[in-house]
Amino acid sequence: MHPGIGVNNTILIMRLTIKVWLPFTCCLALLSCRHTADLSSFPEVSFQNNVQAIITANCTQSDCHTGQGHLFPLLTYDDIHEYVESGNADNSKLFEAITGRSGKIMPPPPQSVLTEDQIKYIYLWIEQGAKNN
Repeated sequence: MHPGIGVNNTILIMRLTIKVWLPFTCCLALLSCRHTADLSSFPEVSFQNNVQAIITANCTQSDCHTGQGHLFPLLTYDDIHEYVESGNADNSKLFEAITGRSGKIMPPPPQSVLTEDQIKYIYLWIEQGAKNN
């Protein structure tokens, strides 16, 4: 204990220190855990050449997402973009569905799930802003 400071003052100083530094330390710890991937070294993914081809080949079979069947269409950029949060794949319904994070993987059996490369293309496209290119 510091000479001249009573026990009550020491406790008060300790409480103030905890009230000030604990929230600051917690915020600092949370911010340091955040990681944003550097995607600048990857080529830009094309909607028309990459993403639309993957979706058409895997999601419009058996009239699933053609607009003719019982499910919503995934034929055009606007159809697909409705389920995407540009720049944030982890919060995109499309990405959740193709990775199984939504609780149900798409496409469902007997269709094959998307390959790792197909999922990466869609992930990169979303993270790169989900452009209509």
